This record gives sequence, structure tokens and C-alpha cells, in this order.
Amino acid sequence: MSFQASQIQEETNLSMNAMLMLNSSCQGLIQSNIEEVDTPWYPILSGELKNAEELVIDWRNNGFLYFKSAILNTMTTTGQEFLNNQTVIDNLYNQLNSNYSVTLKEKIVSQLQKLAAPISNISVQMEAYSQKLTEFGSKMQVIHSNMESTISKVQAEESVLKDEINEINKKIENLRKQIRIDREAISKAKTARKKGILETIFGVLLAPFTLGASLILAGIGVASITEAESDISNMENSISGYQKSIAGDQINLSKDQVEVATLKSLLLGTGMTLDDMNLISSSLQVLKVSWSALGTELGQIISKTEKAENAQEAVVGQAWFDAACLEWKTIIPHAENLDNRTIQTKHVSIG
Repeated sequence: MSFQASQIQEETNLSMNAMLMLNSSCQGLIQSNIEEVDTPWYPILSGELKNAEELVIDWRNNGFLYFKSAILNTMTTTGQEFLNNQTVIDNLYNQLNSNYSVTLKEKIVSQLQKLAAPISNISVQMEAYSQKLTEFGSKMQVIHSNMESTISKVQAEESVLKDEINEINKKIENLRKQIRIDREAISKAKTARKKGILETIFGVLLAPFTLGASLILAGIGVASITEAESDISNMENSISGYQKSIAGDQINLSKDQVEVATLKSLLLGTGMTLDDMNLISSSLQVLKVSWSALGTELGQIISKTEKAENAQEAVVGQAWFDAACLEWKTIIPHAENLDNRTIQTKHVSIG
């Protein structure tokens, strides 16, 4: 059979890690900030950033709960349906094997058909979750594009800072790429057995000016169910290196010039949020295929049982059903373990 607990566990872990990454990105974005300046563009850009922050607040508060309800709880409930009916179905198969009758066969078919709805419900719940993501992503994309356009216009007007802006923008882009690499390594690390979820929110002072303050604060979040402490430490070192380099390029600039030259760092938060949404969508799509395969296999077993003309042909389905129950006995505790984990958040200031 293609229904394997190890595969489901791996795909569920990847989906949950993607969800946690988005959850942490939302918090990072909420903590991002730009210092007020008396310019025509500030109200526009700060308003767009505020729109982004307001959009992610609901997901930050409820995204984990959405995932637990739509994915983990539905998996557990479906698995319990299989296990709760195992004794009844096995007894019917055993009776059929001893004394074949159409009536017994029909009872088995009826019991198996009852399991189709719970399996289908997994896909339904995942689709509903995906729809929330799609709507969330569409709104965030508009905000991100608006911010990107505003920043490009502001920086284009500063012709005397062209070289400095280009250099800092290159480093911000390289920082974005490195963050993506580091976060991917964290998400793919070995899954931790302990119940906690380690989340780190980096507050990066990309335009520092005095006493630990910054004209622009970029919030960068990372979270995972994996044993990734060393990877998170490496990520902190990477961010710190870029922060020092970017700050070094600002030495000869005035306060207002520093802020303008570093504006693109505000796109780190919205960009990461969009990246994480895409990652969840692709992870869930893989998981959907596995659940769809289980539904297809069940349908095939039901069809074969309906067509069976003797006990030998009918009881083939029992082997499949018992094997599926065995896989569920591994999947359910894993889903419950993930469901019971709590997020432990650590805040780190860089700069």
C-alpha cells in the first residue's frame, strides 16, 4: 500500500515548519519600524507598513490554531475512525472468511464506506486552510508591491546618493538571500523530540544612530519543530555580519540620508511573509496528494469487495485495512505530539 506513516509524518512536519516560519515572519513584520521624518513620502510608506502589520496580526494570533484545527486535529479524528471500527470490520471479515454470504459482504462494504467521509474531510479542511492562505497572500502581495513602488520612487529622487543606495540595496538583497538559505536549513533539520517550538525574532538595527535605537528596524522571524539551535546561531551570525557591513556604508551620510538609503530593508518582512505562504502552499499540496491516495485506495478496496464472489476475493481487503490501521497507530501519536507543542519565543537585537 502507498499509505505510509513515515511519509505522512515527514510531509506533516514540513507543512508545520512552513506554518511556523510564516507565524514567526508575521511577528517579525509586526516589530518592524521606521522612524518618523518630515517628508512627503513618510506618511505614505508608514501607512503601507501599518497596513502590512494589521494584516498579519490576525494570522499571528490564529494561524497556529488554524493549522491545528484544519490539519492536525482532522488527521487525529480520521485515524480514530479507522481504529474505532477495526474490531467490527475485522470480525465481519473473519465471519465472511468462515462462511461467505452476500449479506456479510454488504455489511463490510457499508462499514468501509463510512470511512470515506473522514478521509475526504481531511482534503476539505486542507482546502479551506489553503483558501485562507490564498486570500492572505493576495492582500499581502498588494501591500508589498505598493511598498516596493514607494521605496523605488523615493530612492530614485536621491540622485546624489545613487552609489550609496545601490551598494546598500545590494547588501540588503544578499542578506535576503542568505536569510532564505538559513531558514531553509533550519526547517529541514532533524525534528526535535521535545515538545517545545523554538521561535526567534531578530530585531535588526539597519539604520542605527544612537543608544541602541535605529531609524529602521527590520524584524526577522524564524521558528521550527527541529533541533536547529546551531543553525539559528549561524543565522544570527549571518545577519550580524550584514548589519555591520550595511551600517559601515552609512558612516558619511546624514540621518535623513541613512533612512532613505536603507528603506528597502522594510521589504524583508513582507517578502519573507510571501515566501512562507508559498512554502506552506507547496508543502500542503504534497500532503494533499498522500491523503488523496488513501481515499483512492479505500475506494478500490470497496469496489473489489463489492465485486467479490467468494471469501478469498473479499478478504483481500482485510489485509489492506489492517495495514492502514497499523499506520494510523503511528500517525495519531505524532499528530497529537505536534498539536500539544507550545511556542517559546526569544527576542534578539542585532546592531
